[in-house]
Amino acid sequence: MTSFPEHLVRPSLALQRRRDTIRRVVSEHHTENARIFCSVAQGTDAEGSDLDILYPACPRVTSEHSGQPCPASHSA
Repeated sequence: MTSFPEHLVRPSLALQRRRDTIRRVVSEHHTENARIFCSVAQGTDAEGSDLDILYPACPRVTSEHSGQPCPASHSA
């Protein structure tokens, strides 16, 4: 199988290759229900398209947590 630089691959193909990584990152940030939308979801993406991922923010996010993983939503 030929390997191409990731930026020359349609986002839908990159998503297939990186699905497990995306799920891991979403989980590490204590969120769930990530959704793909726009051209990838519609099947109209092309080389150079972006990959749009929507996920709900942690309900307790404040400016203190901005850019950091959400605090766990359950008590230890």
